[in-house]
Amino acid sequence: MDFHRYSFAPERSASPATAKIAGALASLCVGIGLLYIQVVMPASAQDQDFEHIAPSSPVSHHVIVRPKATPTRQVYTPRHRIIAISPRPFRPLRRRVTRVHPRLMIRRAWRPKTKYWVRADIRRESVRKSVTSLHARKTELPRPVAAAHPPMRKSQASPPVNTLIFMGMTAPPSKAALMEREIHSVPNDIVTRTKLLGYEYVHQFSTPVAAKKFDNLALWFIARHPGLHISGSPYLVIDKNRAPAAYAQGSRLWKQAVHKQPRDVNVLANAAAFFTSYDSQEAAILLMQASYLDPKSVTLHNKLGTLYALRAERYPASSHVDAVLALAELQRAQDLSHDPTEQYEKLQPLAFMAMEAGNTALAARYARRMLHPTLGTPGVFPVGNSLHDAYIILGRVALKQNNALQAEAYLMAASQVPLSPDLKNFGPNMSLARDFLLRGKPKPVLRYFEACELFWHDQRLALWKTMIQSGKIPKFGPNLWY
Repeated sequence: MDFHRYSFAPERSASPATAKIAGALASLCVGIGLLYIQVVMPASAQDQDFEHIAPSSPVSHHVIVRPKATPTRQVYTPRHRIIAISPRPFRPLRRRVTRVHPRLMIRRAWRPKTKYWVRADIRRESVRKSVTSLHARKTELPRPVAAAHPPMRKSQASPPVNTLIFMGMTAPPSKAALMEREIHSVPNDIVTRTKLLGYEYVHQFSTPVAAKKFDNLALWFIARHPGLHISGSPYLVIDKNRAPAAYAQGSRLWKQAVHKQPRDVNVLANAAAFFTSYDSQEAAILLMQASYLDPKSVTLHNKLGTLYALRAERYPASSHVDAVLALAELQRAQDLSHDPTEQYEKLQPLAFMAMEAGNTALAARYARRMLHPTLGTPGVFPVGNSLHDAYIILGRVALKQNNALQAEAYLMAASQVPLSPDLKNFGPNMSLARDFLLRGKPKPVLRYFEACELFWHDQRLALWKTMIQSGKIPKFGPNLWY
């Protein structure tokens, strides 16, 4: 019996019609299989590749299916064999974990916005192991990006500038020679140069060689690092009378730095510190520009107010105008400051500038706050020189109000305050004594001198007493501050 004619194989089929039917059945089976794969399995080949999946930890315990597999709402059960993995807690697992921006040269992490769909027959343990191993790998940047962004090295914080300067001031000559060899081997060692600057600052007036070394160090800081804190310190100011050529070169370097960085507040403030001693007008312009760029800086307003106060002391002809400007800047700094100690320390120049500006009521108010700091600055206690200046200002206000007895009482109270280092080293304030002498009342001044001899041992007191007894008024000098 011949069974070949009943076979479904087309090459063994005895009838052409049977071959056509077999081919149609085979195509139908293949179509049904492809449709089943499209509906049940993931839609893209990328989702089927486990290496391209960004799973979360822990994997979701609920089982869900894609919307295409469930056109109607129903309770999701494990029979769908589809799980959802959220990529948010982890970095995405792709061949390129990070992307490098072509212009900004920075790394940007890639994070998908949608969930990935994985077949449920993948074990969760294997998912966790794969995530751990892939995240343990180091992602390397391309060579040009790695060269542009070298790894940061942890370095110890350098001491403050004043500490480094003091270390250089107290260093022996052998240590200074060692520091010179160090900066020759490492020219950009700022810490060693700062110490050497302190050493040469002390010895700049001893020998011309030391003066030349100090000038070279100062010019190096100005030319290379105009924005550093050391560049604005008083130890970097070149004496114009000692070295006019070096001062002119430093002035030129500062003007070039300001021209290159006109909006850098640090550069402007450091340049103003260099010009303060010999060119107060240039310093005032630089500080005004810096305070315009940073209007809420307490330090800049304090520096500008102090500069105007120094100008009022040096130039008596324009002292009233400079005192008014200084008072405005110091009041602005006082309003911006939130430190009780700093606010109390600024009461002294505020009271003196208010007195020179002609506002006696404001000066008396600041002086009373100096006597009783707990009224506006709790936790701050007055010291001897603050009490001394407060009594002097109150006495000058009383004398302007023609109350000589009260002014004399304040003058004697100023000589009986607790002793402080400032009073012992720099002496008492002579502004109220000068006002008494200008009014033709020398007796309170002589008693004041006798009381001051107990804590200020200076030959000038005896000289001034002799001049007053002979009918002359001694020249105390400008006494806005002392």
